[in-house]
Amino acid sequence: MTVQTNLSVADIEKMESESTTYTKGNVLLDLFVKKATSTDASVRKYFGLPSIALLLGIFNILQDACSKLKYWSGAQSRQEKRYERENHKKPGPNRKLTLFRSTSNPF
Repeated sequence: MTVQTNLSVADIEKMESESTTYTKGNVLLDLFVKKATSTDASVRKYFGLPSIALLLGIFNILQDACSKLKYWSGAQSRQEKRYERENHKKPGPNRKLTLFRSTSNPF
């Protein structure tokens, strides 16, 4: 038995890679971000800020600093690490809390 489809191998590979990125935690996080940033009232409720515009403004100011964020682990943590001097990826697992993300927001 044969089945014909209009999908190419590239289409199928793209769908497979997208399906692995959608874990239950990621989906729940995306849904919460959409809910918490949908209106000024929800931003006020969840973040204590008066408007979406103020939330996005604060996020844009802090966004550059977030990529260089370090956790304090004593005096040795103040020293510059190799991955900061050279163009290397940071060691260890990725952060659980990612940058603010939402498809409804312009960034």
